[in-house]
Amino acid sequence: SLLLNAEKAYLSPKVGKIFQEIEGLDDEAVLLLFVIYEAFVNKESFWKSYFESLPPTFDTSLFFDVGGILELDGTILIDETIR
Repeated sequence: SLLLNAEKAYLSPKVGKIFQEIEGLDDEAVLLLFVIYEAFVNKESFWKSYFESLPPTFDTSLFFDVGGILELDGTILIDETIR
């Protein structure tokens, strides 16, 4: 499977055992750490070309300051942003 998921993280020969040994990590945290490892540490990552294709920044209204959010007033985005 080409899916990047927590199961693949646990099976990773490089970091899987570490994830299994750390108590309290849920699958979401394991996946987050695995993505960081694959994107920034593992120079031979299977997903290297995918990570390189992603934009370096990603703008979304979730990160707007108060002024930016107020500019959304009257649009359908305001409801989605303040939820």
